[in-house]
Amino acid sequence: MIESPDVLARLRDLLERGGAILGTFDRSIVSRSRALELIDILIESLPDEIDQAREIMKDAEEILEKARRQAGEIVDDAVRKAERLVDADVISVDAGKRAEELMGDADDYVARRLQDLEEELARLLSEVRAGIKAVGGPRKARGTDADDFNLDKL
Repeated sequence: MIESPDVLARLRDLLERGGAILGTFDRSIVSRSRALELIDILIESLPDEIDQAREIMKDAEEILEKARRQAGEIVDDAVRKAERLVDADVISVDAGKRAEELMGDADDYVARRLQDLEEELARLLSEVRAGIKAVGGPRKARGTDADDFNLDKL
């Protein structure tokens, strides 16, 4: 199939090669049948070329739309991933804060229990010393001296 630019070039050549009419500046004699033939070829080729151009435009629009959809999906996916990372970071920070709170609470609990135990041991030591004093102290024969016994040295 002959394309429009080729037909137009042939028509131009025909007009340029046509014989000039004597006494005129801008007139020439060309083969009417050849000019009409070229115009008919041009008219026949234009719809096909227009259809091809429309098909190319349609394809280009489909490709562009597909690219836009894919770009949108990529952006949406990136946003979702970023949100998950932010959520994970927030969860991690919150978990770290909660862990610090729990460790502080645990340390406070242990400190209170140890203080209670110390007070209970001091009370028991007092009772033991009072009991030893009440019975007159340890017998020297056993080889122990009540004054040598001191829980604070343990």
